[in-house]
Amino acid sequence: MELRKPVLLQLLFVCALLSASAQAQDSCEPWVARIESAEGRVEAKRSGQTTWQAVRLGDAFCYGDSIRVEDNSRAAVLLAPDQTLLRLDQKTTITLTAPEPAAQASWLDLLRGAVHFISRTPQPLKIKTPYVNAAVEGTEFLLRVEPSRTALWVYEGRVLASNEHGELRLGGGEAALTEAGQAPRKR
Repeated sequence: MELRKPVLLQLLFVCALLSASAQAQDSCEPWVARIESAEGRVEAKRSGQTTWQAVRLGDAFCYGDSIRVEDNSRAAVLLAPDQTLLRLDQKTTITLTAPEPAAQASWLDLLRGAVHFISRTPQPLKIKTPYVNAAVEGTEFLLRVEPSRTALWVYEGRVLASNEHGELRLGGGEAALTEAGQAPRKR
């Protein structure tokens, strides 16, 4: 019985260290995104981790982290430092990708779903999807990834839609559709 107490104390100590380590991984400096609102089931997977965890209001994220929004759910994510607001629709998954060293733009991978982007600053933003990439310069637009295509609607500002098959510049009030294996085309 006496032998069990030290083992139990050591086990509790190890658990406390692991908990502190997990909390340290939940925050990063400088953060690149933060949860502004979350309705329903919104989860995140930290860079290098394999499990998804529920997010909380104010959670901060680093490059390499992923955020997903499940059925009947919504989330708003603020990108730093340019204060771009992303409204993530249900069934959406994004990954915060580190920019190339020489690039001045923020990067985001939109893996599935729809995101409404609101950016009022001149800071460039580049979004990669399976079928088309979007380069943004201070604008408001919606990007939706579907199983075999990506749709883009520009409300105001400018967006360059491009892939290996071609590119298309869009202004306010214009839309484009890009299907697998094709260049972007106005819609």
